[in-house]
Formats: sequence, C-alpha cells, structure tokens
Amino acid sequence: MARLYPVYLFGLLLDTPWHLIERAQVSQLAAVGTTYWASWLLNAVGLQAWVPAVPFAMFWNTPAWSVSAEFFFYASFPFLVHWLSRRLRSTACLAFAFVLAVCGGIALYGAVIYTMNYVVAVGAEAQYIVLVYNPVLRFSEFVAGSLAGWYFVRMQHQPDGLRHRGASLGSARNVVVMVALAAIAARVWMPDYTGPDRWVWLLDVSVKYGSFVLPFTALILAVASGHTVLSGLLLRPWMVALGEASYALYIIHWSGVTILKMGYFGGKPSWAVVAVFLFGTVGASVLCHRWIEAPWRAKLRGPSVF
Repeated sequence: MARLYPVYLFGLLLDTPWHLIERAQVSQLAAVGTTYWASWLLNAVGLQAWVPAVPFAMFWNTPAWSVSAEFFFYASFPFLVHWLSRRLRSTACLAFAFVLAVCGGIALYGAVIYTMNYVVAVGAEAQYIVLVYNPVLRFSEFVAGSLAGWYFVRMQHQPDGLRHRGASLGSARNVVVMVALAAIAARVWMPDYTGPDRWVWLLDVSVKYGSFVLPFTALILAVASGHTVLSGLLLRPWMVALGEASYALYIIHWSGVTILKMGYFGGKPSWAVVAVFLFGTVGASVLCHRWIEAPWRAKLRGPSVF
C-alpha cells in the first residue's frame, strides 16, 4: 500500500481537471455533479473496480482499476500466505494448487459469462466492467502468482534449488523464456471465436485471461532465477530505471491520453504530437518515481525493524 497509493492518488488528481473541463464544456457537470463527485470519492478510496457502472468505473484515470483490484488482493495476502505456508509443503502440492487456481478462475469466468448472457440480461458495458475489473474474477490470477512466488522462495533456500543450480540451468531457462514469449504472442494474436456454437464461444471468452497465467508465470520464474538471454537488456541501468518507473507510467499516462482525446491538438494528433506526449510521459514517470513514489513509500513504511 505504501508503494501504490501515493502515485495512485497523484494520478487521480492529475486526471481530474481534464474530466471536469470536458464535462463542463458539454454542460453535464451541473446536472450530474453529485454523481461525479461520489464516483470520484469512490475512486479515491480504490473501490471503483467493484461497481460495474460509469462514471464509478471507466471514468477517473481508467487504468487505475487494476490498483483498485490490487488493494483487495494485498488485503487478502497475509491470510493467503498463512494458508499456503501451513498446508502446501511440497512442490507437487504447489503445482496442484496452481493448476486448481487457474482452472478454477476459468470456470468462474465461464459461469459468470453464461449467467450474464443466457440467464440474466446484462448490458454490454456492465458485462465488460465485471469481466475485466471485478477483483473476485481476477483473484485466481493473484493466487496463481502467490503460489509461484511461494515456490520461488522455497527453491531459493534449498541446497539443490534455483540459486545453487543457476549456471547448470541456463540453457533450460532460455528455452522457457522463448517458449513462454511465443505462447504469449500466439495467444495475443489468436482471433476470437465468432461462430454460431455458444459453447465454443463460452470456452473461448472464459480462457481469455487464464490462458496467459502459465506462460507469464514461467517467464517470470525463468528470468528471476538467473541469467537468461534477456539479462543483458534487462540489467542495463536505463532499463532498471524504466522498470522502477513503470508503475508511475501506468498511472499517469492516462492524463496525456485524455488531453489528446479532448482535441486540443486537432481531431487526430500528428505523430510528432504523439511522440512528444509519449517521451514526455516517460520522463515524467521517472520523475514521479523519484520525487513521489520512492520518498512517500519510505515515509509510509517507516524505519525498518531489520
């Protein structure tokens, strides 16, 4: 929370004026001002992912929905870790729990999608917000990541674990990296099913997010475990700096997008304008990390006890 919230709040404050100006220009602010401010407060406390309606979600700094979900995940994390540490003591148990988490998440998606399409009539906008934003539906991904993290920590402390076998596993890690990247790219470019069979369609949309969990987990574990073909790039100082600022970039970039959408630079901004906003936002994110994220994280966490 100490790392997330300061930049999260800064991003909300940065994005707010443009939305107020935009609504005032079309004479909507006075008519629905109470609703807007209620939705703003809901976003300020990170609860927008739970409300499947605009302007509560998909309005104020739209990408911050994921942080709203993360607040729920991190609140549950101590209880989840306590359960993992007491019950899953073998690699086989961790692997089984990982598969169960992924398959359970896909099954839950399928059940919710089926209900919203064939049992209860739910509008397209509400469906989208529920399926993309709702923390409960994304919780299986967090559980799978926690299981992978628990496996990584366990292996790091074993005599024959990942740390001690780093050199001998170098080639295997490179293979995992390449296969994982290929699997991710294949899934990204795979066309959606548009045929008449509703069960095939239901399966296709149900695995939309769950199908990414395994390749991303494999990629992260491979890169974190030792040297890979990506290490030469990822360890460069400028890449490390961009990685540290990536959260700030994710949070503050939407204000630039909002300004461009408002048409201040023409109906369709030129590539030069887009490039200026792109590099300007990246530079601003680095400054945001150094001047807001890092200092406030240290203040909110307080002195270390170790």
